[in-house]
This record gives sequence, C-alpha cells and structure tokens, in this order.
Amino acid sequence: SCLSVTKDKRHPFQHNVINMADEVLVELQKELETAVSNADSKLADSAGEKQRRDLAASETKTKLEAAETLEGCRLTAMTEAKATGKTNEAALVEAKKQEKFTLAQFDKVSARKTSLENIISTQLEPMKSAGGGKREINVLTKALGAFEGFDASLMQALPTA
Repeated sequence: SCLSVTKDKRHPFQHNVINMADEVLVELQKELETAVSNADSKLADSAGEKQRRDLAASETKTKLEAAETLEGCRLTAMTEAKATGKTNEAALVEAKKQEKFTLAQFDKVSARKTSLENIISTQLEPMKSAGGGKREINVLTKALGAFEGFDASLMQALPTA
C-alpha cells in the first residue's frame, strides 16, 4: 500500500518500510551475485577438478588392483603353507612310526645280543677254559648262530675252539 502512494505524499513510516525493503533487496542481490561468482569460479575450474578426480580415481584403481594381487598371493601362500604343513605332519607321523619300528627292532637285537653274550660267557667260555672238546664247542657255536639267524659273515665272527 505504500508503493501506491507517490513519494512526496508518503508517511515517514511508509518511507521506513520502503527503505527496509530496499536494504533487504540490496543484501539479497549481493548474496546472489556472490553465489553466481562462486558458481562461475567452480565452472571455470571444473576441467581441473575433473582431472584431479580422474587422477584420484585412477590411483585408487591401481591401488585396488595391487591390493587384490597381494591378497591373491597371500591366499596362495597360505594354501601352500597349509599343504606343506599337512605334508610335514604326515612325514612326522611316518618318521615316528619308523622310529617306533626301529626302536622295537633295536630292542630285539639288544635282547638277542645280551642272550648271546650270556650264553658265550656262561657256556662257551667255561667249556673252553675247562678244555672241552673242540668239536662240541664248534657245533654249539654253529647251532647258536643258526638259532639266532646269523649270516655267514657273523658265523665266522663267532668264537671257535
């Protein structure tokens, strides 16, 4: 309603209202001009910004490919390590079986050796010392070797009369 009255016929209150509206419109115009200026700056730099983003995307893609390659290598190494571990575990189990078998064989041979030493010290040596017959000693020695399963080389190593 104050705009419908000419300037010279307006009430001071109406002048104040129009002045306030002018100030608001001037401030709004400045804000819009600043926004347009900022948008123009962004638009002018959009090619550079696009280049920076493309470069960043390319670098990220390269890093991702490298990470995927490393992950593949890690998984392969882990799979191989597990397989090697299983192979090593199987070898260890087999070695333990062989060790048990070898120890059992060693115990048998040690027992036979002890038995043979006992027979030699309690039977053959006293028979020799007493002047026992050579023939009996040799027969007993051969029978003992055959009983123990000695081969020809061990049979020759046995004491004779």
